[in-house]
Amino acid sequence: MSRPGPVRVEWSGSVAQIVIDRGERRNALTDPMVRSLNQALAALADDPKVTGVIVTGVDGAFCAGADLDMVKSNTAAATEDTREYIEAEGQAIIRGLIALPVPTIAAIDGPALGLGFDLALACDSIFIGPSGWCMQAWGRLGLIDGTGGSLLLRHRNPTVLWRLLAEQPRITGSLGAELSIAEDTGERSARDVALERMHGFDHFTRDALTAYVDVQRTPIRAEIDAHLARTARVQANLLTSPEFTAAADRVLRSSRTDEREAKGTAHV
Repeated sequence: MSRPGPVRVEWSGSVAQIVIDRGERRNALTDPMVRSLNQALAALADDPKVTGVIVTGVDGAFCAGADLDMVKSNTAAATEDTREYIEAEGQAIIRGLIALPVPTIAAIDGPALGLGFDLALACDSIFIGPSGWCMQAWGRLGLIDGTGGSLLLRHRNPTVLWRLLAEQPRITGSLGAELSIAEDTGERSARDVALERMHGFDHFTRDALTAYVDVQRTPIRAEIDAHLARTARVQANLLTSPEFTAAADRVLRSSRTDEREAKGTAHV
C-alpha cells in the first residue's frame, strides 16, 4: 500500500483536517507541498459542507517552515523573480486561510517555525499541545516575516513582536497563553482539543458560523493585501542578498552535522 501524500485532508464529520506529513524533516514545506496546500484550501473554500478547518502535522511536528535548500535554490534568480515566487507560493497559503469562510484552528503538537508560525497565525485560533512550540525564526536568518506574521501577530498582541525578535523564545503553550497568542492544551494533544472545539460548533448553522468568521476577519482582510505586497518586495531583496546566503549556508552546514538541528531549525 502506498504512503499517503505529504499533504492530505482527513475528515471528522464536517470538520476538515489538513495534515502536513513530512515527518523526517519536521514537516518543512517543499514547493509541491505548498501547491498541494493551496489546492486543498481552494477546494475546501468551495465546499458548502465544510464547517471548520484544522491545520496540523504528524510525527511530533507542526511545520518547520519552508525547506531551506529549496528556498536557496528558488531565490538565486533576480529580485523580481523572487518577489513573484514569494507571492505565488508562501503568501498564497496565508491568503487561502484568511479567505476560508469557516472557523480555522492551528493544532500545534511540535515545532512551528518561520512560515510554519505564520501559517498558524493565519488561523482564527492556535492550540499548543505539551510537545508543541512556536518561534518567529525569520530574524535569525536576517529576514522579515514574508508571509504576514507581523500583521497577524499585531492583531493578537500589538507589542509582542519586538520581544520575539530580540529573544527568539520557544513559545510553548503556557507562554503563548501569557502573550495572548495561543491557547495551552495542558496534557492533551492540540489536535484532540481542536477537534473538540470544532465539534462544539455543531449546533450552529453554517450561515451563522460564516457570519462570525466574516465579522471577525474583516480587519485582517482589509489590511492583508497591502501588507503582503510590501513584505514580498522587502523579503525579495533580503533573500537575494549575500548576507542571507551566508546565514543560510551556516545553518545548513550545522544541520548536516547535527540531526537534531536539521529537524528543528534548518527551515524558514
